[in-house]
Amino acid sequence: MTRLRLTFPLLALAFACAGANVREAPAAGEVGEIAFFSDRAGGGDLYVMNGDGTGTRRLTRGSAVREGEFDPLTTIGLEAPQWSPDGSQILFASERGDSLFVVDVKARRQRQLATNALTPDWSPDGKTIAFARGRGDAVDLWVMKADGSRQRKLAKNGVWPDWSPDGKTIAFVRFRGEVAFEGVEDLWLMRADGGQQRRLVKNAGLPDWSPDGASVLFIKTRKRGPDIYLKRVGGAERFLAMASGPPVAWSPDGKQIAYVGEPHGHLDIAVIGIDGTGQRLLTDDSASDSFPAWSPDGKRIAFANDLTFTREYLEGDEIFVVKFDGSGRRRLTDNKANDLAPAWKPAP
Repeated sequence: MTRLRLTFPLLALAFACAGANVREAPAAGEVGEIAFFSDRAGGGDLYVMNGDGTGTRRLTRGSAVREGEFDPLTTIGLEAPQWSPDGSQILFASERGDSLFVVDVKARRQRQLATNALTPDWSPDGKTIAFARGRGDAVDLWVMKADGSRQRKLAKNGVWPDWSPDGKTIAFVRFRGEVAFEGVEDLWLMRADGGQQRRLVKNAGLPDWSPDGASVLFIKTRKRGPDIYLKRVGGAERFLAMASGPPVAWSPDGKQIAYVGEPHGHLDIAVIGIDGTGQRLLTDDSASDSFPAWSPDGKRIAFANDLTFTREYLEGDEIFVVKFDGSGRRRLTDNKANDLAPAWKPAP
């Protein structure tokens, strides 16, 4: 099977600033939980910690993602883990047999849902999962019940599904040619039952619905690199910003997005309003930042920071958090391994 590789290369950059190594005391009153991947136990496993960095616990035993996806010097095809809408389970795509797994967070019980599968997405009600399935060059879009039953194909040559907030529509990427992940890709919409398939945007990928379901974010890859666009359903598309790494994240109120930019020659977390105003950097150092994720209250953004090339030459990616205005940056994890792809637990 042709494995997923994101459009964005995530490359480590030399000599992270000394300030990136500082772990400050937790701020009072911080709540929430963050899921992430780490290779601290030797393989790539799923972990959960509190939003202040305390209470870390390991949820999987054995490799959840392959070791090569933690190599900061290669293109990363890693996708962040996904919480179920009720916060009781976490869904992830594993290199172990190219399979989808779900973990019960409280019981730490893991279950395989589908094989030869990738790019999963929970429906808003948590009852259904859309995903891509395929072997070799052919990848199609499927759905199944959240327990893995009643698997059926919805669309040919489809990948990267994203449910609309009302659960009635799925945005997805379709490749024009017969070979998956090669050539031109377009953004399509269809009903949740697979009906009324129609192309929304040409030459576009990685769709992400707005919280109100009125717009879709997507990526267009130009010669200069990937660009972030916004399109209201039934309206015109609008350029927002140049991006440099995965992923793009909506603020909970739908008024801003966080993304990875490269205005100063290194990868930093940036925020911009959906009207194209208020663009600002939240981080600005010589390390590589990636995987921005908003807290459910919209006050903080978690992200991964690559510390591989610090003076010690011993560290990899660690999870940090910063307030939405760029203040209060703090380091949440502190070890010699790689911690990546943070994902906040949904609000109750």
